[in-house]
Amino acid sequence: MLLSIVIPAKNEQENVQGLVREIQAALKDVANFEIIYIDDGSDDDTYLALTELCNKGLNNLRPIRHKTSVGQSTPVYIAVL
Repeated sequence: MLLSIVIPAKNEQENVQGLVREIQAALKDVANFEIIYIDDGSDDDTYLALTELCNKGLNNLRPIRHKTSVGQSTPVYIAVL
């Protein structure tokens, strides 16, 4: 079974790496999982921070980027469709 962790974020470039690492550590021996991180129109480098983590080999990280902010709940709703 695949577990999907869906995280909406806006202007969180300083926090994404830490949270991804914590999730990785907590679930690595528990479940097959993916982390879907949705950058909700950030005007900082949140998306860049996520793509850099992917480039470092985190194959279960799936960053999604909205060009404009759609609010906290909408990114989660869109991700599960």
